[in-house]
Amino acid sequence: MTASHVKDKFDIKWCATALFVFGGTTVATKMPWIEWAFPCFVIAHCILLYDFYRTHKNKALMFQNLYFLVVNIVATILWFGK
Repeated sequence: MTASHVKDKFDIKWCATALFVFGGTTVATKMPWIEWAFPCFVIAHCILLYDFYRTHKNKALMFQNLYFLVVNIVATILWFGK
């Protein structure tokens, strides 16, 4: 397997998955850095929104991610705005 073959296999959705797992675990366990979960969610939703638009053209998943992107932007503003 060549380096270019491995590079072609990179899937940005795994970055979004890692951010969701980190954020979800942080919120569920009420870690002291809980406010950082929401920017992670925002970044992850942006990644997936882009991927669903570019690759899948899946409007239902795009709408779902857009909705939760807005929710998490509001949560980020509320957490860091206090």
